[in-house]
Amino acid sequence: MVTALLAGFAVPAAAQSPLTEPLVSIKEWTPIPEGGTATLTLTASPAPTAPITVNVDVTDSGDFAAEGQTGSRTVTIGTDGTASFTVTTVNDRVDEPDGYIYVYVKAGNGYRLGSYVLPSWLPRRDCDGYIPARCAGIFVIDNDQPDMLPLASIGTDVQTVTEGDSVVFTITLDLTPKTDVTVYLGISDPVHYLAPGTPGFGSRNYNFGPLEHVVIPAGQNSATYTIKTEDDNEDDDNHPYPEDNRIGVRIGSGSGYMHGNPTTATVKVKDNDEPWSGPLEVSILKSYGGTEGEYVGFMLRADPSPRSYPNFDPYDPYPTATVTLSQQGGYIAKPDKWEKEQRIPPSGLGGSLFLAVDDDIDGPDGTLTLTVKVNSNATPVAPSTMTLDIRDNDPTVVSLARVGSGVLGAGEALTFRVSLGRGLVKGEIIDVPLAISGAGVSASDYTLSVKSGTGAALSGSGTLTPVLRFSGAGAQMATLELVPGAGSTATRYTIALGPDGSGAKGFDRAGLGTNVGGGADPSETNNGFSVNVAPPSKATGLSAVAGNGEVS
Repeated sequence: MVTALLAGFAVPAAAQSPLTEPLVSIKEWTPIPEGGTATLTLTASPAPTAPITVNVDVTDSGDFAAEGQTGSRTVTIGTDGTASFTVTTVNDRVDEPDGYIYVYVKAGNGYRLGSYVLPSWLPRRDCDGYIPARCAGIFVIDNDQPDMLPLASIGTDVQTVTEGDSVVFTITLDLTPKTDVTVYLGISDPVHYLAPGTPGFGSRNYNFGPLEHVVIPAGQNSATYTIKTEDDNEDDDNHPYPEDNRIGVRIGSGSGYMHGNPTTATVKVKDNDEPWSGPLEVSILKSYGGTEGEYVGFMLRADPSPRSYPNFDPYDPYPTATVTLSQQGGYIAKPDKWEKEQRIPPSGLGGSLFLAVDDDIDGPDGTLTLTVKVNSNATPVAPSTMTLDIRDNDPTVVSLARVGSGVLGAGEALTFRVSLGRGLVKGEIIDVPLAISGAGVSASDYTLSVKSGTGAALSGSGTLTPVLRFSGAGAQMATLELVPGAGSTATRYTIALGPDGSGAKGFDRAGLGTNVGGGADPSETNNGFSVNVAPPSKATGLSAVAGNGEVS
């Protein structure tokens, strides 16, 4: 009767006889690379008539298992007779030997431990002496190279600072380097919180530049980089983009490391100033002079910056300054005088650049003068006018030629002219080196002087290398006279310009006072001449008596 009543019902697992409890075994291992996940399957045979809870234990022969993966756990096998679970490994970027993670099936209630014998021709992986069916060894393959590059990441301990504070950023490598590693950094400062002298100061920068760097010494994993913010007395909160009230540092590209995570760290900066209500003061911050062929220009500064004004609209920067520009020399492709409307952006810094034309024509240096005017809501302050120089880069050509021709007679003066390719202007100087030589010529057997020429003066006339100086407005040509001395034995004079270059007699040598843009060069064709001296007349043996009784 009892047997008949029980025939239609399953006996609960806990009530099963030990001889009828299912055998639980685990499948053999499958190799995986580190960082991978192994899936293991428990099998109960026969399938239990009710779910059973199986005890397993995970051990690691090295450092392959991810955090929380080792130790004891339970796995439930349902009435289908199987259950799967996973063991996750870590990709640790450390070069190490391959190794095992072992998963053991432990004794418990409602099941027996499986057992079978491997064929003799199979290698035995006995899980440290465990019967194979009761243990699976997960073979983990290391995937790291011996000389892997470290991953660089960045962070900071603070989220918010007040302007005027310093922020310390920490750059960390995940591997300890064997040599010094230079990590490059980009700086972001959209609202100009950086203190003067900090890289990136003065430029509204969203794109993490310019590059700075820190050096992480060999054997260490980190270094710090400190940014100082400026307590600027300006209301920096008065704009519609509060997310820009920040500074940031980003890890840039370089050698000896790779990008980790995170590569960017930002800190919010709190403003501590009241909104500005007075007029803006606009001045010229700096000017940029240069040589023809280069850019010249200026930078204006509004103090405080326009963003300090109530209801500031970044798409319509305030103020607009009118800059009057006038030039001398014609180096800018503009009229001699013109006006420009200069918009000053929210940072308070705005300017313009102009290309100085490289004209291949010798001329005086030029200038560009600017004067700032603003509307009624702002006032210009000094300096509101500034002049920048534009330097010519074309040399002034110097020529030399004799006046007259033929043999130089006894007692006759030798006249020659030195001329410049253009007239000088006020303040300009050109020193022309001369060289006097010839058969029988010495520094003591002649005199040399300037006979005519605006702004011309001679120095070193008692030497064979005198210098002729042209200076001041209108200086362009000089006439010189060489007079042989009594008893001179010279038979030939050669008068020449010094050579181009910085040699001992050259046009560009140290000690000369030439100050024109482009310097001065000797003419390639009219740079010297030679003249023979007629021999003295022979005595005839006759004499005459002058009217005063002297013999001549």
